[in-house]
This record gives sequence, C-alpha cells and structure tokens, in this order.
Amino acid sequence: MAFKYPIDLNERTTDYVTFSHFEWKLNRSLSGSGVGSYSQGFMADPPSRGGDIVLYVPNSTPPMSQQQDYKSDSQPGELGQLRRNLAAAAAGIGYSGNPEQAVQRALDGLSGALSKDGIGTALSAGRQAMVEAVATAMQQDPKTIIALGSGSILNPNVEVVYQGPMLRSFNFDFTFAPKDSSEAKAIKDIIFEFKRWSAPESPEQIGGMMKVPDVWRVKYGGKFGKNGNPFKRAVLTNVNVDFNSGLNQHMTFDDGEPILIGLGLSFRETDFITRGDHMKARGAGYMGGF
Repeated sequence: MAFKYPIDLNERTTDYVTFSHFEWKLNRSLSGSGVGSYSQGFMADPPSRGGDIVLYVPNSTPPMSQQQDYKSDSQPGELGQLRRNLAAAAAGIGYSGNPEQAVQRALDGLSGALSKDGIGTALSAGRQAMVEAVATAMQQDPKTIIALGSGSILNPNVEVVYQGPMLRSFNFDFTFAPKDSSEAKAIKDIIFEFKRWSAPESPEQIGGMMKVPDVWRVKYGGKFGKNGNPFKRAVLTNVNVDFNSGLNQHMTFDDGEPILIGLGLSFRETDFITRGDHMKARGAGYMGGF
C-alpha cells in the first residue's frame, strides 16, 4: 500500500519524492555482532516494509552540502618544528608499508638535526624550551614572554590537517492543503507513518531492550529523478507537524479537520560520501553526483 499526496498524484506525468523505510542494519558487516549489514551495491536496499510514501516535490528541494572536517595544527618556533618532525617520523614508521625504509628516513632526519648545519636549529630549539619551562613555572604565557623580551614572536608553523568527512543532513518541508475532510484524513495517515517508523519499538518489559527505529531511503522520481542529487540511507531525526500555520485565524472543515497541515522532516545520512560514491552516482546517470 502506498500513501500519496495529492491522493490523485500520477507518477507517470509529474515529479515526486518517495520515502521508503526498512529495518536498521549495519553499513558494513561486523564479525560477531549478530546484526546483518546492508548490501554495498549502488542504492541497494532490503525490501521496504510498510507502505511507501509518495509526495509532491516541494518548491525548494533541500540544499545538500558536502562538508569536510579540517583543523589547524600549530607547532610554534624551532622547538615546535622539531616536535612535528619527530612525530611525523614516528607515524611514518608505524603506518608505512615499508617499516625499514621509514626507520631509515627517521634516522636520516635525526642525523640532519645533529649535523653541523642543524646545530643552530637545535640550539634555538633548546633556548625556546628553556623559556617555555621558565614561563610555565611562573604561570605565564611563553609566547608573551618571548614577544616582550625579543620584540618578535615565534613562527606559528601552521598546518591544516584533514580529520575526515562529515555526515550530511537534509530537511523536507511540506504544506498540505486538503480539498476536503477525506483528504485531510489521508494526510494524517501519512504523518502517522513517519511518526510510527521513526520511533523505537517499545520494550516488552520494564528495563528491556528497545528496537532501533527504521532507516529511510529518499528518492526523487519523474523526469526530475536523475537531475536531483541521490541520498544515502538516512535516519529520520525529527518529525514536526503544525496546523493552520500562517492563517489569520483558526479554521477547520465542518468535522474539525484543519484546512492547512505543515510537515517538517529532518534526516541524517548513515554513511559518509566518498569520491567513489560520486563516481558510482555519475555512472548511474546522476551527473551531479551525490
């Protein structure tokens, strides 16, 4: 059974957006978890349960930002650069595919720091370390003491370090204007489906386990389908409903059904977007990628 608004919506002649839902699973198999995982095929999902919800495409579709998390790392002065070099050497040894080669690079770097040409840097780093130790003992800021004493500041040696991708969120906002009471009741059935399947299942007893809410797949359909960006599987984090919003006064049909119903849906995707995802989407005809 499919829930539709408008109830006479024809998928062959108009654009639309479909919301389907299915039982939560892991994105990737995890040994010993006892929980199944989703298929990794492009846009592959298990069979949906309950009825699909088919709605009109809002005037403004949700903007989809692709955010990456970066942070700045500052290691001031010669001492900071020395610390960064040593840390990089240690990381290179630990994560290198050729540990012996990584160890040799680390030794070469240390030898360079102790060479004749590197002595000046080492001495400068030693002076910086001494000032920092004195400043710490005096509960003062080392950078301030160095600036007051020399009229200069330490080179901040800033690097921008990639932390990872961020999960995307998106919202849909619908305004339902039922033609009559029967269509108003159909709209409430749609809202009930969103509320029902985005909530956890009650525990069988006090203190028991709660079943995780369903996961959702949102897809555009019609001629717009391939032009709108695809969405990854998502959880429905908020269902917001209001009645007769924006009207100058309270109004209903004769049986008390509201004449305007607003529905706001907030989703968060359950997996990151990678470069490979964009390539798969483009290969499937979504030229703009995810």
